[in-house]
Amino acid sequence: MTSCQPYQAKKIQQVKVPISRNHGPTRRTYSAAPETQSPVRTQTLTPGSSISNERDGQVERNSRPPQSNVNYQVLETSTIIPPAGLAELTVEALHTHKNLQSLQRGHQLASLPPLFAGAGISLSPSEKIAWQIHLAGFLPSRSHCDLFVAYFFEDINWIYQAIHAPSFRQKYEALWVEPVKDIDLVWLALLYVIISLTALYIDPRACESVGYDASEIRDDGHLWFRLSRQALHAGEYDSKPCLTQIQVFIESQSYWYATKAVEALNSAMGQAIRCAQAIHLDKDRAPATNLASELRHRLWWDLCCSDTYQSLCLDRQPLIQAHLSDVPFPQNCEDCDITSTTINCRPLDEPTVMALHVLRARLFKTFNKLYANSASASASYEEVCAIDQEILTIVDQYPWYLKTRVDRGHSTVISSTLPPVFDHIQWQHHVIHNSICVQRIRIYRPFLRSRFHNDCWSKCIEAVEGAFAVYHAIRDANPSRFQRSQKMLAQSYQIFCSAVSIAVFLLVERPAIHSRMQSDIEIVIQDLQRIVQNHSSIPMAVAGRVVLTKILDAYNLGNRQQDRSGPEEAVSNPNWHTLIPEIYAHMGGLVKTKTYLDRCAVSHIVNQEGSMSVSESAPDPHSMATSRSGEIAAPEPTENTNYSSSFDPDFATSFGFDLHFDVLNWGIEEFEFLQ
Repeated sequence: MTSCQPYQAKKIQQVKVPISRNHGPTRRTYSAAPETQSPVRTQTLTPGSSISNERDGQVERNSRPPQSNVNYQVLETSTIIPPAGLAELTVEALHTHKNLQSLQRGHQLASLPPLFAGAGISLSPSEKIAWQIHLAGFLPSRSHCDLFVAYFFEDINWIYQAIHAPSFRQKYEALWVEPVKDIDLVWLALLYVIISLTALYIDPRACESVGYDASEIRDDGHLWFRLSRQALHAGEYDSKPCLTQIQVFIESQSYWYATKAVEALNSAMGQAIRCAQAIHLDKDRAPATNLASELRHRLWWDLCCSDTYQSLCLDRQPLIQAHLSDVPFPQNCEDCDITSTTINCRPLDEPTVMALHVLRARLFKTFNKLYANSASASASYEEVCAIDQEILTIVDQYPWYLKTRVDRGHSTVISSTLPPVFDHIQWQHHVIHNSICVQRIRIYRPFLRSRFHNDCWSKCIEAVEGAFAVYHAIRDANPSRFQRSQKMLAQSYQIFCSAVSIAVFLLVERPAIHSRMQSDIEIVIQDLQRIVQNHSSIPMAVAGRVVLTKILDAYNLGNRQQDRSGPEEAVSNPNWHTLIPEIYAHMGGLVKTKTYLDRCAVSHIVNQEGSMSVSESAPDPHSMATSRSGEIAAPEPTENTNYSSSFDPDFATSFGFDLHFDVLNWGIEEFEFLQ
């Protein structure tokens, strides 16, 4: 064994040694000393050496058993490269340099994030370079990145379609050949979001096929998302608004949904909307004629839809009055139809990846009317019915591939019969159909104890029983294709969200005809269980299955209590309120969720109105003559319970970054699109 020699400034002759190629990513731990300040020394490295790994910010020692008795002698090959020199390297050259240094030192490299002054403070050129080197160094290898990006565009991008694939790929190719100092940090944040989402959903076996350690892929996904937040702040996104940072937010929603970080999502949404106003997305009026203008319209309506959706989920006023927006809707076209100078718009009868997004924008612009005039429309039964009718009119105007064909009494959802190349169409159809049904339940549920009960009941039952119609069609059309579908994983949040709405409706309202609803919930539980069994650690899938099982158990317990004590006795379960932190974000907020669940303990409503069915007649139209007569008051909470402790923290705060978010102090006169 060669002993360590003191470091000398002269160049040392390279010694060829047998080094096994490591296809996995280099795992680096945080320490106080930057790598460029450490002296390079000759070191002996054995295959059985203990290696430090970083998991969730903690350093652990993994002892690997020796594979042979051969000692590998690694001598230093070059002197230290200063930061200015590292900044001139390409990303791949930087990776090679770091990998060799890790061998030279006999341990994995320590890398500390550069100091960050805080939001709103510009970085000096040297500080920016330090961040570029740090963030570029954590990217996985080119071959691994290629796999993760390809998976994203095949199985995840269809959910929002906020990224134009051809132009993104051009920048992606340039990333690997341009100097590190030329990297756009905000764009790098987008890349980190993309690979982090892939890491959450991809089959670990696919990673092993390219030499990636499958056991680390889920943890790496969370690490990469934290690096995305770092890249945003280092790129000064709070003071330099751009389209890319809105893309980062839109795609990050999938991560926050999967990890149950809805509060972080809503905080970031405020920043994204502020950015949209700063770059005047709300002021566009002309139809799109090229990539830049079309992308602006896509991102604007993505924000509007997300904002309205969260308003419906949390019972809050939207930040954007989308129903007043004159920004043109996105156009029905494939990404290949758009260039930097032209756009080829297709008729809606031609299925494209954007077809459902065009319809989604129209639908959520209509839902946004519920919040006009301080949400007065949501308290008026007549106005709710009018808005619901507008929604159903849009649905009736769907193109042929989103219709249901009825032949000799048998219904067929056409989207589920399309060839595999249109796989995204059937899943987009499910998401939008499922979402409409859930929103209809939400807007009619407050009127169930009013004099409009019968009409509301029939509409709620219609929505509840039809929510999973497209899902069942996809599931039954080709079971093996369904089992293999990666697109199902990416939108599993929507499946869970709608299942919660149906399960709680079943628990509280206890309809006489319940078999179909209960069956839908049981199927979702089975599918979430399958996701977990397939090596997925997505918190939403793991916890979602448990929550749905608890609700179903509570429902069955109530049935048993009712059978023993009679229909007029109260059916109570003190554990129901423990579900509130898990479901309030899908049920209209804390107050509405608790108030609705409180009905479970009221004896005179159990199984009383619940015995009604869809076939019951609607009320006399003359009973709805005056609009004000249909207004209802929002119920007051029976107790003030704080559930904030159950929220997952935003990963950005774990790095000491301040969220530049001050929506409450916005002046309404500053934002035309908010007025």
